[in-house]
Amino acid sequence: QSKKNKKANQNSTKNGRKVKRIALGYDREDTCQLKESEWADDGLGGIFNRDGFTGRRDESGNKVFKA
Repeated sequence: QSKKNKKANQNSTKNGRKVKRIALGYDREDTCQLKESEWADDGLGGIFNRDGFTGRRDESGNKVFKA
């Protein structure tokens, strides 16, 4: 297994959530790689779930999704 694939399959914890590191294509297809309860590290310091929700909310309380 290559270093890239090993790194892509590592798991960690961020903000109290179990986070899965996946190889990203940086499009909506990324969310399809996740199970319902999993979160993924976007490689840019953020996380997102299967729905694309980043775990953040704006000042009005609206959910912030991966673009």
